[in-house]
Amino acid sequence: MDWLGPVAGDQAEAQRWITWYLLYLGAAVFVFVEGWLLYNITKFRRPLGPGSLPPQIHGHPTVEVLWTVIPTLIVAAIVVPSVPAIFSFAHAPDEAGALQVEVVGHQWWWEFKYPNIVPGKTITVANELKIPVGRTVIARLTSADVIHSFWVPKLSGKVDVIPGRQVNQIWFNAREPGEYYGWCAEFCGVQHAQMRFRVTALSPAEFEAWVRTRLSPPALPTGGPARQGYELFGSRGCGGCHTIEGTPYQGKVGPNLTNIGERSTVGAGILPNDPQGEGLFRWIKNPQAVKPGNRMPNLGLSDDDVRSIVAYLKTLR
Repeated sequence: MDWLGPVAGDQAEAQRWITWYLLYLGAAVFVFVEGWLLYNITKFRRPLGPGSLPPQIHGHPTVEVLWTVIPTLIVAAIVVPSVPAIFSFAHAPDEAGALQVEVVGHQWWWEFKYPNIVPGKTITVANELKIPVGRTVIARLTSADVIHSFWVPKLSGKVDVIPGRQVNQIWFNAREPGEYYGWCAEFCGVQHAQMRFRVTALSPAEFEAWVRTRLSPPALPTGGPARQGYELFGSRGCGGCHTIEGTPYQGKVGPNLTNIGERSTVGAGILPNDPQGEGLFRWIKNPQAVKPGNRMPNLGLSDDDVRSIVAYLKTLR
């Protein structure tokens, strides 16, 4: 029931309030109906002799009016707070100043793009979305393969991510800095449960600093294991699937790895991206052993080659 606990976004707060309101209303209706039923069972119970029937009554106008009026009032009590909330969820409160984000669902990871974050520049990241505190975010949602569902319980509700048919939209914000967990909420294949992501809310100054850093491609290593890893990244085919900005590696099949060194997880949340690089090592060495069915093949790399690639990837921040 953590999704009913404290939240950090305006939309999530409205949904939480309505959820609790409906739970209390439903509980009150249940108690009233069951109480009235037990009262009538007790009060009007009559012992019957063999073959006897209770009095047969046809129709009762007062009761019929009540059981029409009362459900109507209950439905009205549900509609009155819900409909305005639905309309408010459809339109962001500050569309002109909102941060625009394009979200693409893949089996089984998330791609986030910040189009025109500055004029003519787009930032692309994977699995970890960074947003500024206090600013509305408008996310346009599409899928590259099957139906997914975008859900950050502490910030917003669920919205389906549908391939080839439409672009859905959701807005949300974070009222305080922090890290908020997201999930795919629509079964999308064998690794559906491992299709996780994180939303990190930064202060406006921290977010702007992050944007400036991301707009500058990381420096190429000049020697040592990191340089060897850079070269292996190209020669062993990694660059055919992954993009690293500022390099010849511009693959579009897998996640963008330009800032992989600063991410907190590997494989869409399945392994920690620890400082020692053990998570990255396990993933690169045999991704199918970690997350069976994902689209990254086992390249048969030696341990030394994997460590060199890890050394290079850890420089990407």
